[in-house]
Amino acid sequence: MEIALVIIGLAIGGALGWMFARNRFTRERQMDYASLCIEREKSKNFADQLEETKRFLERERLKVIELNNTLAAAEADYRNLEEKLAERKMEMDNIQE
Repeated sequence: MEIALVIIGLAIGGALGWMFARNRFTRERQMDYASLCIEREKSKNFADQLEETKRFLERERLKVIELNNTLAAAEADYRNLEEKLAERKMEMDNIQE
């Protein structure tokens, strides 16, 4: 009789231990899954941010190119105007002589 009670006690203890461990591992797995989902969302947000930053930088690069072209044209116009001014000054000096 005592052996039967010991065996029943061990069986109940084993079953309770198994249920406790199973519950604990299930909770941990759910927490791990939640953490994984959060990290995936963060990763997606970073990837989106990276793409937006790349687009922004491309737009800014194109603006710089456009401004450089505008500056080069303005400098060429300025040089032409300086040359014309110098020619006019020489013409005026020739006329005054």
